[in-house]
Amino acid sequence: MARRHDVHPQQLYAWRSMMRKASSPPVPVQTFLPVEIAEQPVQDPAPERRCRTKAVEVTLRNGRRLRVDPEIAPETLARLIQTLESA
Repeated sequence: MARRHDVHPQQLYAWRSMMRKASSPPVPVQTFLPVEIAEQPVQDPAPERRCRTKAVEVTLRNGRRLRVDPEIAPETLARLIQTLESA
């Protein structure tokens, strides 16, 4: 039975011996209960955590400040700047 689960029989005897020595008063014989290992449902991996980068701050000609994400598309940034400077 032990070999079927890749456990050497000597290991079982060692465990029993350790249990007898550790228990006070000594227990005559320890018995092992059958154990089944059930497969856990596969969970989706945790989403990758993005490091939060600091916003880029742009000071416009009219003194206004625009804070944007560093990954903003250049075309979008250009339209924002143009809109804010003309307002």
